[in-house]
Amino acid sequence: MLSGLMTKMPKVNRTILQVLIGFLNLVKSHADVNKMNSKNLAMVFAPCLVKTKASRDPLKEFSDIPKSIAVLE
Repeated sequence: MLSGLMTKMPKVNRTILQVLIGFLNLVKSHADVNKMNSKNLAMVFAPCLVKTKASRDPLKEFSDIPKSIAVLE
């Protein structure tokens, strides 16, 4: 699902996302020291990276955070 969406992104955006994912994998590889496992990284980055159609409504956006986290995990 996510890879299908990535192919529709402009090349610049896709490249930036790939670099970010690579960096987050590097951070995750040190989870024993920094406590940033996949779930914690998803909690931090999901609200910024995964936007829904309801993004204009702050209450709806807040309630969608668990779904966004699930997508990134």
